[in-house]
Amino acid sequence: MSTATTDLRVTIVSADRELLSDLSWTLSIFGYHVTATCDFSDESPCRREQKPGLLLVDTRDNPELADLLTQPTSPSYVYRIAIETAEATEKVLLKGADDVVGYPVNTGELLTRMRAGVRRLEFENRLLRYAKCDPDTGILTRNALVQTLQSANASHPPQSCVAFGIDYSDQLREQYGVHAIRHLRSTLARCIERRLTNTETCGVLGDYSMLVALDRTKDAAREFAKAITGDFSISDTLVREIRSVPTISAAVVEWNSEAPATELLDRCESTLEQVHYFGGDHIAMASEVQQRIAEWRSDLDEGVPFENVVAQDLMELFPAILTCEEAAQNFEAALPTPDLQLPCMPVVDEEGKLVRALQFSSFYHPTDSSGANKLHTVEYNQPLSDLFEAFNSSESDYLVVVDDQFRPLGYLTCEGLASLVLDQVNASRYAAEDNSDRHTASLVVPVVPMRPNAHAKATAT
Repeated sequence: MSTATTDLRVTIVSADRELLSDLSWTLSIFGYHVTATCDFSDESPCRREQKPGLLLVDTRDNPELADLLTQPTSPSYVYRIAIETAEATEKVLLKGADDVVGYPVNTGELLTRMRAGVRRLEFENRLLRYAKCDPDTGILTRNALVQTLQSANASHPPQSCVAFGIDYSDQLREQYGVHAIRHLRSTLARCIERRLTNTETCGVLGDYSMLVALDRTKDAAREFAKAITGDFSISDTLVREIRSVPTISAAVVEWNSEAPATELLDRCESTLEQVHYFGGDHIAMASEVQQRIAEWRSDLDEGVPFENVVAQDLMELFPAILTCEEAAQNFEAALPTPDLQLPCMPVVDEEGKLVRALQFSSFYHPTDSSGANKLHTVEYNQPLSDLFEAFNSSESDYLVVVDDQFRPLGYLTCEGLASLVLDQVNASRYAAEDNSDRHTASLVVPVVPMRPNAHAKATAT
């Protein structure tokens, strides 16, 4: 009875489990994302819904559930529909229900009332977009802030502005809930408003950030930011009650009255995001941050971060090294499983010096590559630029990294080196295929993910 979930969220509360299941299955068919519960107490997770939605409450002979019609159940708007007998319809409407579905429930009436609720949610959404005051903090919404600053640019533009953001807001929300974050936002807004003059403005910048337009110099704006962070650090918050010390970061930006307000707000938001990378609880001047970013990018373009990188820093270690005696007796017994995808296995003499390598064709089949002319080595202190040149001049797709005494330290592969310093990493890069065999060797995560065709060849062999 599962369907694809949508943003049409509905929570059904009833002590009648059969009614819960029937309504849940019915509404799921029509695209609603249903949560059914018999418990809607203050401790219930269902009271922590973070998105606007519909609340369907079975109030029949249940005064406690009827009280839900008058109590706030979510930080966002909730459209409350009561399930009640005809005799008690007027009572639940007076108590606070937005609508009533008669019992026994008629499916046609239910869907009609639900559609009315969805339309009301859209109305509230549009109203919120047009609103000038943020309902959680009481300060200007971002749209209203833009309009205010555009008007100010034409008459009395600010001298500077400060963007404030709550540090680690996503983590705080996951750990302590949306109510704790709402409290932090309202606390920050109060700290700011207490220190504003009549000509200064504060508004919402992002989900967890605010912007203050000030009639002060940059240096004075920085002192203002320090005062706000001090006030916020000693304020009472829900998060602090559970032994977490919330902090804020700030970016001080010089105002440019010739630029559109929307562009300046985008710049402030972007700069604040960069300030968070300094570790939280930090105040920075936007000009200094931008200069630091420009210097970092220049160094990156010139290869400065890789100046001191040598082969030993990039190599992968061999899981085992064979002696000549081990290789002569039974090297196959000492080899790791082919699923390790090793390019070769080094063989050393009594002094530990590399004498030959057991090569793996396509990373799977061992073949003897004895003879000095077949050894593909690179010294441990070779710089990164030389490594690419070494691969370009070599017939092999791997290099054995050796020390000053020609002892093997590890290995490099051309594909592995290129992917390490040139490619971006994503979460699925090393993920195993769903249809992969479940055996011990399948737990091995290779340096370079196995190509599908290579895996097929190895399996066939």
